[in-house]
Amino acid sequence: MAENKNQHFVPQYYLERFGYGTNKKLIRLAHLDSRRVVHTASIRGQCSADYFYGKDSPIDAALRQFESNEGAVLLRIDESHALPQRDSVESHSLYQMAALFSSRTPRAAASTGNMMDAVLNETFQKLLAAGKLPSPPPGVNPEAVRVSGKNSAKASMATQLAFTEFIHLLDLSLTILQAPPDTEFITSDHPAVLVNQALAGKYAPPHSATGFALRGLQIALPISPSTCLFFYDDDVYRIGPKNSKAVSISSSDVVLLNALQVLNGGEHIYFHSEKTESSVRKLILKFLSRRPNLRSVEKIKKEQGTYMISSKEEVPLPGRWSFCKVRPRKGVVLRLAPRQPEFSRRVREWETTCLKGNLRISLEQFLSDPEIRSLLRRNNRR
Repeated sequence: MAENKNQHFVPQYYLERFGYGTNKKLIRLAHLDSRRVVHTASIRGQCSADYFYGKDSPIDAALRQFESNEGAVLLRIDESHALPQRDSVESHSLYQMAALFSSRTPRAAASTGNMMDAVLNETFQKLLAAGKLPSPPPGVNPEAVRVSGKNSAKASMATQLAFTEFIHLLDLSLTILQAPPDTEFITSDHPAVLVNQALAGKYAPPHSATGFALRGLQIALPISPSTCLFFYDDDVYRIGPKNSKAVSISSSDVVLLNALQVLNGGEHIYFHSEKTESSVRKLILKFLSRRPNLRSVEKIKKEQGTYMISSKEEVPLPGRWSFCKVRPRKGVVLRLAPRQPEFSRRVREWETTCLKGNLRISLEQFLSDPEIRSLLRRNNRR
């Protein structure tokens, strides 16, 4: 019999950071479409589905192993207002957490699934045209026949990529944002929000400014009502005093970061205290209509063959926050480009070599290489 039927795409240890009651097993939620608010939702039943990643899924097993210590890491950060030592295992786990939280949810799976379905259908049509598949019934247009991958396969594919692709985030700086006593951070069922303040609105689909390796990337991930992790390109942005690891922000900035959860979330917003309900309702009313569309796929036929062009709308910035400023660059125009081309090249080289099986270098061995360590520090001022 398959194990672990109820599989969480946002882990319980994370939601408990926003919970209340005995052992923080209850949480307040707002349903985005209906705007209905529930004050006594059980965390056990949130952000989960039967066999979301599949039966006896290696992805689910890997996630459970990864999550075994993460709750304690977040608790230490929240209580001490300090981050783990740079380049430590705990520090790397925070970057992996950000990548996973942006990739393991139904919204991420649906986005990845659109491309999967497009490739499946293109392959299906080619096999059908070549007579390698049975013809559809009389009266059915072959070009109208559509196939779709299993939802669990889409979720597994999206999540599997994040387990290794997080390495592209490791040159980002990380700081702790602290909410003032009268406000709270909220979260959602798709909690890691990728934005690019410096390039917002400058590129239209199919171009994206929020790729893991791109210049100007920022990731907001609230980890409790009082604390939000903020990953950012330190070569492009300035946050707080130099060498500070925790920055107190204004109530208006908290509102803008909370708006990102509405813009990025799937079905539900989660929050800790009853006093936050009014603010959540206002945010849903204001920003729900501005939510970006999921990834779309366009098929383009050329002489060389058929190409699939994938594009998605970026999460729009809800306003101008005060805690993060774009560094002035006299006479320099910031463009869409990798943060560190050499580091990206080395990562791709390592991934390709491992996939081919020519060389078995673990992630830990790769990251301990002096040249790689130097590249990671080059873009990190903090």
